[in-house]
Amino acid sequence: MNKNKNFIGEKEIKKYKAFAFKEDMLKMSVAFMIGASFNKVVSGISDFLIMPFVNFIIIQTGESWRKWSVEPIVGLKIEIGQFLGVMIDFLLISFILYIIYGKIIKTIVKTEIIQMKTCDFCMSEINLMAIKCPKCTGDLTSVESRRI
Repeated sequence: MNKNKNFIGEKEIKKYKAFAFKEDMLKMSVAFMIGASFNKVVSGISDFLIMPFVNFIIIQTGESWRKWSVEPIVGLKIEIGQFLGVMIDFLLISFILYIIYGKIIKTIVKTEIIQMKTCDFCMSEINLMAIKCPKCTGDLTSVESRRI
């Protein structure tokens, strides 16, 4: 018979902590929350700034274009307006992300190109500025001094 009668024992709690509080998991959680907030902002831009102009242009339907639907068979209602709204939201989100990341952030954070060299001991590719190989721990300064 099992000595630990608790459904979740101390071992399971330790496993859960190791899983849930890893740095990658926390980063993913923060990114998820920021993404959800970003989605609300873009949906607000879509619903309250852009779509009133679209509704003004498509006023011939007599109602909001997001309520536009087709019922080819009784009981089968295809909501085309809702689908178009989601597609426009997606296009806006991707365009705004492109502007923010592709144009603004890349100019602020310039990525530095890391020059690489080959370790004389294990032949692995390492940073040009390295003095010890991270793979074989070979002392690269002694190799450089031997060449001179």
